Amino acid sequence: MAPKDSIIERCRQIAEQLDRSTRHHPRDIEKEIDEVERELVRLRDELIIQCRRQGDPVGVSERGQTRLGQINVALSLVVAVEYPVTSIQRTALEQARDVLKNC
Repeated sequence: MAPKDSIIERCRQIAEQLDRSTRHHPRDIEKEIDEVERELVRLRDELIIQCRRQGDPVGVSERGQTRLGQINVALSLVVAVEYPVTSIQRTALEQARDVLKNC
């Protein structure tokens, strides 16, 4: 299981990957977005497990809840990019990146 600092570092790494993705052609973004989505899901699940092991009866501490919320927001934005109504929405990637930078 990842320590808290590792969670912060992983959020930053994902944010950097999203930043790079926004510069690619829409057809080239798909594979990278799939990887980001999988990593966000792993990170979210690990954070939930970590908080539960700390004995928090609600499931997450206040700081953990904040991080979990940020990761869920970023995940929702990334998923929105995968299923666009018209075309790749770079602003959603940029918003996800910004959320993760503050994780």
